[in-house]
Amino acid sequence: MAWMPVRWKEARRHKMKRGLSLRHVPLFWIGLLPVVILLGAWGDSWRYSTRWTRSRPDAYVNAQLSGSALHLSWHWVKVAADAPEGPGLGFPTSNFFGEFARRGGFRDAVKFPAFRSEGRRGDVAQGIVKYHEYRHVPLWAMLAGYLPLWAGLTWSQARRKRRRIEAMEPPTDEFREGHEQARMHTD
Repeated sequence: MAWMPVRWKEARRHKMKRGLSLRHVPLFWIGLLPVVILLGAWGDSWRYSTRWTRSRPDAYVNAQLSGSALHLSWHWVKVAADAPEGPGLGFPTSNFFGEFARRGGFRDAVKFPAFRSEGRRGDVAQGIVKYHEYRHVPLWAMLAGYLPLWAGLTWSQARRKRRRIEAMEPPTDEFREGHEQARMHTD
């Protein structure tokens, strides 16, 4: 009976070596969560718009998920020291965490939008300069960029695990027979 655990371990090693699937790799399960989140956000953005904004008097940041894309925009104002004070120079200040808004009612959302990016230096008047930058990143592109990275890392982790299992294999049969005979003579 003393050999039972050893045989069980050998059978398990052989089984793991033969068919080590990706489900045995922790990175597979950890990496599956962003895939599910991206797919859920992509489907949700066909019907709803979710927006997060954070602003202070000299800058405004907006991240919006709608129309199957993530829309990022930055706006900021630079005011010269000698510029006159006037209404409407800055932005309203939000709380520390920003503000969330969600609305629905989109019917004809594009499922596979294209990349768009623009940045411009806006109005220049009396020492006041307004800047704007916009980035539109499609969710399908995020998913297409993430999947090969996740698959490659998962595959390399599975390969490393398989090599570790192969390194733990018992010695060859010839060596084992000689080892057992030597042990039998010592009893």
